[in-house]
Amino acid sequence: MRLEIKQISEVRPNPFIEEFYGKFSLQKFEDIQLYKNIEERGIDQPIKITKSGLIISGNRRYYCAKFSTRFDTIPVLIEDIEDYEVTEYMIVSLQLQRTKTEIQVAKEYMIIGEYYNISRGKGDKEGKQKRDELLANTNCKGSTIKRVLTSFKLVKELDNKIDDDSAWEKLEELNKSKSISAIETYLKNIVGEKKNEKKVKKLKLNNHDSFKIYTRSCEDLSDIVEDQTIDCVCSSPPYPNSIRTYSEDGKSVKKGVKKSNLKQLGQEDTIKEYIDKMVVYVRECIRTLKPTGSIWINIMDVRKNGNYLNVPEKLLLALEKEHLITAQKVIWFKNNPPYDNNNLFQPSMEHIFHFVLDAKKYKWRDNWFNEADEFLGRITYGNKDKKRKFRNVFFYETNKDERNENDGAGMVNSLIETNVINNSYLKKLLSSKGLTLLHNALFDFEIPMICILSTTDKGDSVMDIFSGLGTSGLIAYCAQCKYFGIEQSGVYSAQSYIRFEDFLEKNPKIQRIENIE
Repeated sequence: MRLEIKQISEVRPNPFIEEFYGKFSLQKFEDIQLYKNIEERGIDQPIKITKSGLIISGNRRYYCAKFSTRFDTIPVLIEDIEDYEVTEYMIVSLQLQRTKTEIQVAKEYMIIGEYYNISRGKGDKEGKQKRDELLANTNCKGSTIKRVLTSFKLVKELDNKIDDDSAWEKLEELNKSKSISAIETYLKNIVGEKKNEKKVKKLKLNNHDSFKIYTRSCEDLSDIVEDQTIDCVCSSPPYPNSIRTYSEDGKSVKKGVKKSNLKQLGQEDTIKEYIDKMVVYVRECIRTLKPTGSIWINIMDVRKNGNYLNVPEKLLLALEKEHLITAQKVIWFKNNPPYDNNNLFQPSMEHIFHFVLDAKKYKWRDNWFNEADEFLGRITYGNKDKKRKFRNVFFYETNKDERNENDGAGMVNSLIETNVINNSYLKKLLSSKGLTLLHNALFDFEIPMICILSTTDKGDSVMDIFSGLGTSGLIAYCAQCKYFGIEQSGVYSAQSYIRFEDFLEKNPKIQRIENIE
């Protein structure tokens, strides 16, 4: 290796280095800083080149000198290697240089694979070794690199005009506020959202007399639901405080749409606005409810700046002003909730409120389960030898006469215990239809099951004003009730019908009720 001074024109930039670290640009902060430093102090570290002038290291210093009017020559260290040896030399030497982000490691991992023609487990043994060394030297997990590479492909899929450098820069920018896992999920959701809307427009869905979903908002249903015709409303409204965003026809809500541009409940600026909207929606449910009917609402509290907002309690008080009677307050206890890494006890519950119009006249069914109802799982206990009964984690007053004598008072607090629903089957089902599951806050089957079976008879009408993917509808159908689902998203409505028809196919013994007027 020898030190010389060469004309800038005698030195050639290395495109392979640009693949690793991107092209030099005076639009990038770090490149501008380097340019200013070299303008003031000159090039204090020689650029390493091959015998023919190809840069081995120092591309950015070379461009700074080239763009400056100050330099005609630059200091170089000449390595005694040929140009064709440079790439493999660099793969080794670049791995030992500077601290790298997981995204930079993934980029190098991909470039090494392309150079050695590694794909789907096949390729050069030396190349695989180089990639393994890269991971070992940077302490990066292979699973993390896979997530980054998947995200890179998704960025390219979302914008087919974007070049590789810009795609990597996009990932680095996202990584400032999101983890690698969150970036992958975020991009998959955006891609899935676009595919869903295109696919849904082409789907042909069958109509069902006893399972109907209307794609619309729920503040006024007078054109489809008459007064006093619904026996049971069972619904789980969106969480307040922008905890989640849901699909809206024609909007890419997963791509950071402003709250002001979203029509969905849960995106309000204040809890008061959220409660006021809920009152409007429930008021319409009251209009449709029979005097013997029930309204079940599942709602979770949320925190903001470390403070609980007491949403369930505020909703309860607001609905009592609408002359609803709180028949029961149920705690839904989740065995396996998403882990919360905050300084507080692990959140493990949601509230379920049971409202009625008349504490003495509402329809109530005590012993609707029997020995054959194995699907009740952990909520009940017993077998053929022991009479099946509810566990003590779900308790309610069963003595109707005693309840009536006390004007409906007595033990009204209950506890339902379930696992959080596993969405894997539904994901596979929708994927087989070319759709992506983006609604990940599904009802557990046990919740609408207990609500609906306790307060309806065969042939009754059940309504869910936030139908989502139709979980309440499946239970209503099994209970031989007519189902009215109200859902703003055409995508969710279509996915609900797909789920329903798959359910019928998998459960052929369930009796279908047609022509319910």
